[in-house]
Amino acid sequence: MTTDWVLVLDEELPDETRHGIPGLLRSSGDVAGYLVSFRNYFKKRFNDMLGSLSRENKDRHERASSYAEHSNCRLFRRDPRIFFTDRIHEGVEQQILVAGLRYRHPGFNVLHFGYLAEGERWEAKQDYYHRITSLAVQEAPFNTHLWLQIGIAEITARKNVKAELECFEQAVRIDPKCYGAWRSIGLIHKAQRSYVPAIKAYDCLPDVCDYGITRAKALGEIGVAMGARVEATDLEATIAQLEHSLTVNVAQEESSTGS
Repeated sequence: MTTDWVLVLDEELPDETRHGIPGLLRSSGDVAGYLVSFRNYFKKRFNDMLGSLSRENKDRHERASSYAEHSNCRLFRRDPRIFFTDRIHEGVEQQILVAGLRYRHPGFNVLHFGYLAEGERWEAKQDYYHRITSLAVQEAPFNTHLWLQIGIAEITARKNVKAELECFEQAVRIDPKCYGAWRSIGLIHKAQRSYVPAIKAYDCLPDVCDYGITRAKALGEIGVAMGARVEATDLEATIAQLEHSLTVNVAQEESSTGS
């Protein structure tokens, strides 16, 4: 069967959205595509989804601790000029615009539970994602978002911390303002108790942002991890105080080891 419209989904379509689509298409006019809001559910409270920090989940899906939303055009006209590009997070929006057409957002939502998968299903999903992301990076080596994604895939699919760190470092070499990568670099070093490189990574974060990874917050996390009491309010003084605390801690450890 051939239809005039294409709907591409592998998620759950809420009843409200499913019932609203026929009427939407009947009154589409010159619209060639519709954006759909994806609500992605996560097991952990804090997750990074395309540059957005996940929010606490309070709806009926109790398995999920948080969620993050993004929009993609998944309902579009069957037209040879409209086709998907990119290997991951593929889209048709650019092709719609190139064809001189337009798309809009009707306010529809879909629910995505893929990040809640467990066991073999989760492992297979991560392995597949690692493979396609690796290919995507080869095709677009200066795309910082792809370096972020392959970095995440390295740890989730391969448990390769060294490769994960190298991917995030490549992202900030391409774009020094890739704050998600800087925070990930800081987290890796903090987990390894390598506090000097962690402090340097966190020092590259912005003073104010809507992503939840400001310099002050990240450096405060370092202070907690180090057991340091940080009282300075100025960020430069905070960094100096953390570095001083680190020096004292290292000296104490060396003293106890030598005695």
